[in-house]
Amino acid sequence: MTRRRLLFFRGLFVSVLWLCALLLVAALTLTDDPVEELQRQAARWAEQKPTHYRYSLTSDRFGASLVLTIGVEDDRATYPRYADEVNFPLPEDPTAYTIDWLFAEIQSALDEGAVITHSRYDRQYGYPHTISLDYPDADDNWASYNVFDFVVLEESRGR
Repeated sequence: MTRRRLLFFRGLFVSVLWLCALLLVAALTLTDDPVEELQRQAARWAEQKPTHYRYSLTSDRFGASLVLTIGVEDDRATYPRYADEVNFPLPEDPTAYTIDWLFAEIQSALDEGAVITHSRYDRQYGYPHTISLDYPDADDNWASYNVFDFVVLEESRGR
């Protein structure tokens, strides 16, 4: 009976060690740095981005919401429109409202002290489907961006 007990406890000990190892691996993969993830996805976007695409953007900043449909051709917004199809005036910056601009807006918020509280990225292109930012030093200061209805209108020309 003593030998049986010894074998039982040895098996239990090995099982617990394997469980601890698995939990450690899971913890390390689930706690990625959101800023590093943003940078990885921005690099993916830079490699994969199409030259002509259209998408819709919901931008919620500090309680003010904006929904736009944006066409982009050769890294320039061609026709931002409100959700009701009314044209949105193009800003002076021709790269405004492109996905590159969105990555720059997020990075600018991080440089100002914001933190990423939630993010989800497109598997193929890397653009953010959803990203939420919080400014911990200010009351009720937050921003979120949602990209949806992303459509490639022309394949990338050998980048």
